[in-house]
Amino acid sequence: MEVCLVVDEEGFACNPNDWTGLENTLKILSDLLEHVRIQRIMRRKSSLLWEAELWPETCLYNILFDNNCTVDKDILSALGQQLDRVQDWNTEGQAITSRQWAKARLNEKQATGCVVLSHHEDRQSDLHLVGTECGLLGFYRDAPRLGDMDAVALIQNGRLAYPNLHFKADIDKEVRKFSKSYNIIRSSLMQALADLDSFLPDLLRTYTREPEDLIRNFQAKSTFEISPESPSTHANKTAMNNREITHNGKNMSCQWHLKLERHRDRIHFCWETNARGENNIIIGIFTEHLPT
Repeated sequence: MEVCLVVDEEGFACNPNDWTGLENTLKILSDLLEHVRIQRIMRRKSSLLWEAELWPETCLYNILFDNNCTVDKDILSALGQQLDRVQDWNTEGQAITSRQWAKARLNEKQATGCVVLSHHEDRQSDLHLVGTECGLLGFYRDAPRLGDMDAVALIQNGRLAYPNLHFKADIDKEVRKFSKSYNIIRSSLMQALADLDSFLPDLLRTYTREPEDLIRNFQAKSTFEISPESPSTHANKTAMNNREITHNGKNMSCQWHLKLERHRDRIHFCWETNARGENNIIIGIFTEHLPT
């Protein structure tokens, strides 16, 4: 299921005549729209967006195309090009706003958020008002719930919601190996993946091969526990074979796991260092429990 972001004409109000603040804000918006374009996300706007009021008697069109505007011309040009690339969702004569259109889609279980200027970023119940890349990530992470995504769609959405994680091919099929049904476990699974994505990359940069340090530092940030395999498991060849995966043509051993619950339901993972010295975190196995 595809997520959607609509540029919200209600989210453009600014402090009157604050040209420096406006320039910074429009630069953030332009960069955000470019980021979303590169991610190939469905983007929409109202045909009335150009009339969005920034302050009394000054609309977006005036700012973008008035030669006397003091905002940096490169910023205005980039923003104008970004908005031109966004398809209109409405037809002439429709009487609802973009925010109402987004809410209607949410009611139909279609994951939709609104793009606003950064100082309007907010969360209104299920409606995400997105003004920064941090807010965008929050929307992506909530999208499986908003869109009632199945396991396949959740993993596909992972490239957006968990940019530091890499998923073994077809791992969505392993969701059924948890002790609970997907609909029951989805919320915990989403939060666990978010914690791995948010916390593990920084912790691995200073990891000194002392497992207790990594365990302790992760648990200081997360409500979930992680741990490596025990010495007895390492001594069991069959058990270790069960932790082997193939990812991008490489054989890997998922010797760490996150516990969704203390005694059951595991996310097994590993990591490798890429050519840039960054740690690629691979999510390799979903299971209730592997033999030890």
